This record gives sequence, C-alpha cells and structure tokens, in this order.
Amino acid sequence: ELSQGVGVVQGLVRDSETASPVAGALVRLPNDAITVLTGGNGEFEVSVPTGTHPIEVTEFYHQAYTGSFSI
Repeated sequence: ELSQGVGVVQGLVRDSETASPVAGALVRLPNDAITVLTGGNGEFEVSVPTGTHPIEVTEFYHQAYTGSFSI
C-alpha cells in the first residue's frame, strides 16, 4: 500500500501595486478544508498532502486571488 506524502507550503501575500506584505489575509485551500490568516509580515504556512491544490486569497481592501499550486 502506498501512502500519500505530505508537504509544507510557505507563502507570502503581497500587495500587487506596492509589493508590501498583506497582514490578515485569508488563505483558503477549499479541497483540503484548510483556512489560515497571514501574519503581520504577510507570511503563512500549511501542511498539505502531495498533489495539486486550488488556493484562494482574500482580504477586505485587496482584490481576491484564485489559483493553484502543486507539491
């Protein structure tokens, strides 16, 4: 039996115009039922199974981002 691996994803949410870190952004991985907030420096970290994952980032004063990543 093969077990699925787990990886750690680290990210930094930045303002698209100023490149400043965005604190308090909601980072959601809907397929994994994971939701985290970015820290004061805009960084976040989550553990997820290997594979491709959709990601959504929202913050009240910024345009939402939707994409995906593979690990």
